[in-house]
Amino acid sequence: MSGGRPKRQTKTPKKTELDEAMSKKDHAEQLQAAKDGDELADVELTAKDQVASNNTCDFPTLSELYNDFKSFKNDFREALREIKVEMVTDLKAELATVAEGLAQKLTEQGARLDDHDNAIAGAEGRISEIEESNVVTREALLSLLREQRKLQEKVIDLESRNRRNNMRIYGIPEDAEGASMLDFVKNLLTRELQLPEGMSLQIQRAHRALTHKPGPGATPRSVIINFLQFNVKETVLRLAWNKKIMLDNKQIYLTTIMPTKLSKNIRIHWSSGPRTYGDAEEAASDLRARGIEVTVSRAKPATSIEDKINAAFPWRASDTERGDSPMKARVKRRLEQFRRGEGL
Repeated sequence: MSGGRPKRQTKTPKKTELDEAMSKKDHAEQLQAAKDGDELADVELTAKDQVASNNTCDFPTLSELYNDFKSFKNDFREALREIKVEMVTDLKAELATVAEGLAQKLTEQGARLDDHDNAIAGAEGRISEIEESNVVTREALLSLLREQRKLQEKVIDLESRNRRNNMRIYGIPEDAEGASMLDFVKNLLTRELQLPEGMSLQIQRAHRALTHKPGPGATPRSVIINFLQFNVKETVLRLAWNKKIMLDNKQIYLTTIMPTKLSKNIRIHWSSGPRTYGDAEEAASDLRARGIEVTVSRAKPATSIEDKINAAFPWRASDTERGDSPMKARVKRRLEQFRRGEGL
């Protein structure tokens, strides 16, 4: 009935509060167990969570895997293409830089080679001039040497002709001639030599050698005599060589005077007449032919001037260079200015 007493409330709320209290108690115990280091409970809880997570994981399908792989492949190809393009670009830039450097170095080397070519060409030209001058100088020296020998032979001949009437006496003591050397020599030769009857000595000059007067005990100076006629001088020499002439118990010697060049040669007076030898070997050969045995020590032959010139100027003119060059013509003109005529 609606007008009756109200119904009494049930005790359900108290039960709920009890449950909540129990839940709080259990939760507190769990927290306490966790705090106390209940690792076993923690491991079980973790395992349960993992099982639950595995049960809830979604695996991809084959179609999704294929699409993902295809997308990765395309991305990988694109990345490779970009890397390739980048590498090619970098290589081209580096090669361009290297090529530019090489081109610059080649240009510099080419310029240096051109300079070297020019220097070598100049050196070749100078060497050619030196070779030509060398050949001309050698020919000029040899020509001058031939001319000098001709002139030397003429000078020797003139000197021989000028001295052919002269004679030298060795061994006359100093101051033995007194006031006149000419009178002393005439008296000496007339007294010591048996001159042909009616022969006059015809001595023009007589004097000591033109050197310093030696001191006491030294070798006296020689006496030079000039005869007017050559045959008189030769007669006096022949007579003197056949007789020993003494003066103050000392022998004196008479000899002819020859040019310095010829005095180095050997002259022997045979019964058939005097003979002059060019060297010791020639004299020894003639002595052996006459039955006189002699020994000659062989000396090393002296190097001729021609050999020295040829050794100093080894270049020779080739067949293509035999024509007259301006330098050769200039040298020839200079030589002709100093050249004497063939008749001198």
